[in-house]
Amino acid sequence: MISLVVLRLEIQYADQNIQDFYYSAEQYFERHTELCTETELNNSGLRLLSEQVDIPEVFKEIPELHQGERKYQNIVVETYYPKQEAGGMEGAERRSDSLSEGKELTGIKYFSGNPSVERTQGILHLYKDKYLTPLDPDFPRSELICIIAVPAKYTCRDLQDFVAPAGETIQYMKILRDARPNQYMILIKFRDQLSADSFYQEFEGKPYNLLENEVAHLVYVSKVETIPTSE
Repeated sequence: MISLVVLRLEIQYADQNIQDFYYSAEQYFERHTELCTETELNNSGLRLLSEQVDIPEVFKEIPELHQGERKYQNIVVETYYPKQEAGGMEGAERRSDSLSEGKELTGIKYFSGNPSVERTQGILHLYKDKYLTPLDPDFPRSELICIIAVPAKYTCRDLQDFVAPAGETIQYMKILRDARPNQYMILIKFRDQLSADSFYQEFEGKPYNLLENEVAHLVYVSKVETIPTSE
């Protein structure tokens, strides 16, 4: 069982909104609405499950991330889109053939070099969802995954190389930075649930490279929203 997270950007000025900073895992919410209706008839399900969940250390810091924090910070969002290669399907077939033959792919650039960069003043909030969700392949979760607490020493190019094996299944990648100089977050939107699940299974707890001890901490994101401070 896992908990998805909600990412909320609280902005100081309504006219400094970040474009396309929104996501909602509709099937996930619909499924949990059904479960909550069933739980009203048998009020043991979700409450008992919540007592069985072992929360990883990395999640224990999330509720205190900005608790009582009202200082607005510079928020920078860099958005990377997959690079459109000449040859389209032909290029994909060449990569598929190389993989099937056991050849190592090197130097493939899956993302365009010039990201869309936006800035605003605000506060990033990360909340654990109240629902508990199984990793059953038939249960809807989310097509959006967040890599949290990425050490700042890893560059954008490092992260692009890190996720390159899944490059063809990614719709976009957003890098989120605030005033904390030592870490940042990455949102990765996949084309479908199966691709997101495959990425989670392969990359959760995986070292960023073979020379360092840091590993990737992944969470499914149920919702991304932007609200002005007045709300």
